[in-house]
Amino acid sequence: MDETAYLLSISGLSSDHRLPTELQFAILESLLLTKPKSSSKLLRTIAYVCRDWRDWAYETLFRNIEIAADVHGLRALTDLCIASAESSQQLNLSHERIHRDLGSFIRFLAINIGQATGHGMIVLSDLVAFLAFAPNLEDLCLTIVQPESVIQDLADTDSPFLLPSLSTLRIKSFEKTSRSVCLVVARCPSLKHLTLELMVEQPDHDPMGARPPNGLISFRSIGCFDPGHSILDYFALQSSGDSLRAIELHRAQSLNFLLQLAKIRGKSIESITLRSMEPSIVRTWEAMIGQFTALQHLSIWGMPSNTTLQSICALELRYFEFRRPWTHAYKDTPQVNELVAFLKACPVLHALGYHSAKPIEVIDELAAERKLALTWNENYYIDGYMEDGPLYGSVLVVADTCLSTPTSKHDETTSF
Repeated sequence: MDETAYLLSISGLSSDHRLPTELQFAILESLLLTKPKSSSKLLRTIAYVCRDWRDWAYETLFRNIEIAADVHGLRALTDLCIASAESSQQLNLSHERIHRDLGSFIRFLAINIGQATGHGMIVLSDLVAFLAFAPNLEDLCLTIVQPESVIQDLADTDSPFLLPSLSTLRIKSFEKTSRSVCLVVARCPSLKHLTLELMVEQPDHDPMGARPPNGLISFRSIGCFDPGHSILDYFALQSSGDSLRAIELHRAQSLNFLLQLAKIRGKSIESITLRSMEPSIVRTWEAMIGQFTALQHLSIWGMPSNTTLQSICALELRYFEFRRPWTHAYKDTPQVNELVAFLKACPVLHALGYHSAKPIEVIDELAAERKLALTWNENYYIDGYMEDGPLYGSVLVVADTCLSTPTSKHDETTSF
């Protein structure tokens, strides 16, 4: 052991905790292929010999995990966490240094519940078994393919499913029920950021006794169809307190919901993203956007009309984003000029983003003149509509902080 420590010290590994990539993945491959009965011994050996970089390697390799629908991958990861917990417990009995379990480094997980595949189907009990060894999980992307199976388990008040450390949750669902969504959210007492991607309309809303979350900072509705205003009311309007600062809406929500949103949250919402600006909803926003008096971040997935621009309370606006539909190129010069005039009148604007078929010269000149942070993305879509990007999405700028949409903490994700 002394010789090993000496070699580590002269190689520089003990100072920067770095290992050759080839060695990292050789170790990872050994861990994954090792049978459960000998995993504990292997992990304990690695901890003894390589303790100078053990935590760094665990965090690099296991911080972000994508399981998808592979039940064998989830069970293998759970077995690995069990073995790590056993080895850490033994190491901590004989060493002054505290050795953390592998599961404690996991921060992000993407997983599908109820999707039947050739790899088997993951059920909620499989996820519960894993969560027992991931006490610091912060970010979960949960796809619920068969909500009824989740509802059956979570309807029991004694269900062990609980996510006390989770701050960011993204739920995708393909069924006509919102019950599973409400029951899952109710098990996340520290939730701050919620994204719903409900792929079909939710005509019946039944929270099954669950209460709306308190303390939500951001709420995103990004489903392909109208999720139904009842579930939007539940999360955006019925929660107590005024912590909600950022909201993202997709398609044309009901007029009643939007009017209530402006009335209840108009003075506290700092970030609004409107993902699809159909003609009917444009007129509604023209009439009510002025009621949001604390706006700092505004993203409009379309070319805003002059009426909309004139109605925006822009005194505190720091970031503005718009999308110029492909069919509007060279036909909307008056709109572009109106937009430039609006941007010039924003006193504290410091960042600007837009999507278009090609860069807009007058916008770029304005950004250079005012020294604005500028982001341009090419837009090929004929109708100007652009679907959500990768899971690691945009950032909502609010006050002096950044409210991230559900995102991993590092770029690299380990798939099982």
